[in-house]
Amino acid sequence: VEWCSNIGVREVDSVAGVATVGEECKVYGAATDEETLKKISPYVETFEVGSIAGISGGIVLECYLKNIPAVALLGETRGMNPSPGSAANVVEVINKVYNLSIDTTRLHEQAEQIEMEMQRLAEQMRAEAQKTRREFPIYG
Repeated sequence: VEWCSNIGVREVDSVAGVATVGEECKVYGAATDEETLKKISPYVETFEVGSIAGISGGIVLECYLKNIPAVALLGETRGMNPSPGSAANVVEVINKVYNLSIDTTRLHEQAEQIEMEMQRLAEQMRAEAQKTRREFPIYG
């Protein structure tokens, strides 16, 4: 952040994932000032209260302390697993906010492949669990 301050950046964006148990893949956002928050709020779920942990939160805090406008964009993921779909959603928000056109097709394709593989592994685990299941009667 000090380097950003030294070279005179206008804004810093920090992106990360946030593990949830939800089925949706929302993008959450926070900003260091009202003007920057207004810019991202049409495209993200904004935090009303709370804090952002980790490097993303640290970057935004340091920017706030140095009066550099900053944004944190957090893509919702299921658990701690990598999520190309979540990454694509964050990039799509960046596209909208900054009028860019970064292609997210490959990220969406990877998300579909990972989802299919996860379903296959879940089925395999269920089948294995049914094969090895034993009943232990309890008499009292």
